[in-house]
Amino acid sequence: TFTSRVGGDLDLKLYSSDGTMIAQSRGFGDGESIACPGASPLCPMLTAGTYVLEVLPGVNFAVNNYSFSVTQ
Repeated sequence: TFTSRVGGDLDLKLYSSDGTMIAQSRGFGDGESIACPGASPLCPMLTAGTYVLEVLPGVNFAVNNYSFSVTQ
């Protein structure tokens, strides 16, 4: 979650432990989410393992404060 502001958009990418991107969320509102399994954004059922969640600027050099949670 975050509060968007001018130039402060954030996006999410989810990767498997081998670096393969599994899903991404690239919205413009006050938050991003990835739900697996899910259809929007498309994400398959995940098996037990190690994953990497990347939070990155939606626009080059954009910054913003954020918090995140992972639920099972």
